[in-house]
Amino acid sequence: MKIWGAQEEDATLEKIRCLVGQEVDTDAKLRFIQKKGMIYRTFQLYNVENGKKFTQLVVPKKFRQKVLIHPMSGHLGTGRTTCLLYTSP
Repeated sequence: MKIWGAQEEDATLEKIRCLVGQEVDTDAKLRFIQKKGMIYRTFQLYNVENGKKFTQLVVPKKFRQKVLIHPMSGHLGTGRTTCLLYTSP
């Protein structure tokens, strides 16, 4: 199953799907966006690298355990996370 399909079917992401395109937190500039059919969380931290903007893939519940148990789970980019999900047994 593809990530975008799992995001659409995941009941735990229902609220997030409704928030796509809306500004959630103006202080952190938190938004949920959809890019190439997948939902991402974007936010900006003013105390990190002069307000660096971060983009994180919203991981469906069925894939979260795979991502969290990976030894580098806190340091992967979206491309590497997606690759991990597709290549893990």
